[in-house]
This record gives sequence, C-alpha cells and structure tokens, in this order.
Amino acid sequence: MELREWIKGEHDGLRTRFGQSVAAHVPVSRWRERAGAGGSSIAWLVLHTAWHEDLAALDAVPAAGARIADLADVTADAVPWLHAMWDGKPTAWFVQWEAVGHVQGHLGEMISVRSRLGLSPF
Repeated sequence: MELREWIKGEHDGLRTRFGQSVAAHVPVSRWRERAGAGGSSIAWLVLHTAWHEDLAALDAVPAAGARIADLADVTADAVPWLHAMWDGKPTAWFVQWEAVGHVQGHLGEMISVRSRLGLSPF
C-alpha cells in the first residue's frame, strides 16, 4: 500500500470515530466548553489536530535531535528519552505520528471531555 493511501485510510477512520464518539453526542454549541477546572475544549482539540494533520504533509523532516537541542536547549544528556523518541526515525514514522498517532491521542482526550461533560452514550 502506498503511504498516502494508508494515511488517507487512517484519517477517514479517525473522522468516522470522531463523528460517532464525539460529534454525535456533543452539540457544537458546547464544543468550546472545558470539562471541569482545566483541560482542553473539543473545539481546541479539533483545531490542534488539524494543525498536526497539516504538518504531516511536509516533505522534509529536520534532524530531530539537533532541533530539540538547538531550539529548545534540551540536550540528549539531560533528557535522553525525548531524544530517543524523536531522533533517528525515518520520515514515514514522523508522518505516521503527526497524521495519525498524535490525532489518535487527542481523540481519546476529546472522548474524555465528552464524558466529563456528562454526554457519554453509555
């Protein structure tokens, strides 16, 4: 399977799950609400995940370890797990993480917000 076809299929699946698990149960008028004292609203998480989907379209991936060290001033010696997570990964991994993995995590967060708003279908 071609990478673009795979990403499109994953996006379609995430959109379907969002529609069934969040949009079907939370009125759009409540998407800006935060559940409880903190956390993100569904509207913010939708915007945030859209940014990550856009980032996944970039052709070039910088040297992650160098970027973390140079821009964030976080060395591999100081936070080795962070560098290990991002450094030395092939471009396909970054595309997968940005386009699907990151969005998947935030979709779980949106489902949590929905439930904490008292709108769980269960």
